[in-house]
Amino acid sequence: MDEAYVTFLTDILYAVAIGALGYLAAYLAGRLLRRVLPRFLRDSWVGFLANLASLGIILLTIKIVVDQTGWAGAFVVVVTAITGAFAIGSERLAADLVAGLKLLFLNYYEVGQLVTISGKVGFVEKISLSQTILRTRQRDVVTIPNSTAINQIVVNHSQIPGHIVIADVPIAGKHDREKVMDLMSSAAADFPLLMEGNEPVILLAKFGPQTSFYKVGVMVDEDDWKPVTEYRLLYQITSQLEAEGIEVGIPALPHLAGE
Repeated sequence: MDEAYVTFLTDILYAVAIGALGYLAAYLAGRLLRRVLPRFLRDSWVGFLANLASLGIILLTIKIVVDQTGWAGAFVVVVTAITGAFAIGSERLAADLVAGLKLLFLNYYEVGQLVTISGKVGFVEKISLSQTILRTRQRDVVTIPNSTAINQIVVNHSQIPGHIVIADVPIAGKHDREKVMDLMSSAAADFPLLMEGNEPVILLAKFGPQTSFYKVGVMVDEDDWKPVTEYRLLYQITSQLEAEGIEVGIPALPHLAGE
């Protein structure tokens, strides 16, 4: 076999071996930094620096390949990496990485905050350069690509302390509206999740010949808010009203009641 051809193949094998070791070193370095850096930095910066370190190792690997095997070996390694990247959807990955940088510097949300992204409500569990992970109240883990998050309306419930919970309360028949509103206010003030220093708000939303509709709003901490909080508030208010002999609910129509 031609000696030049053997040399070329040997260089290619060296290049692939060095590239594989470099990739492994980059992966391990990223994992190590993600374990160590949270002691000193915010989680969003941890992901950025870990990815930056991995990129630096990969660039150093390419330089070593060039020094040891020449540009032919480096060309093979780079082409292989690019081909693999496209095979796993590098275009979307690149968009996610750019979006991750935007999220990092624009500070839309941080780990631990309650947010709504793409219609999903949950606490931010992790932010990396490529994705955001939410932990929902239903004990689900939701993974959202950063390119999706950056192009959606992001609601950060934790930027302003407290979360407003509103219960709709219908009162049937004629009644003393002032008394009803006082009872609702008293019941809401005793709500165990009421945020300290905040008073409940009672409004008469609309009324008709048979039913009046009230809205009761209270402020709760984000950590206490759950999808069932509204129903807990409604239960407390209706229980106190019914204990005072006030009928709660919408009267049944005669044809539905069998009259």
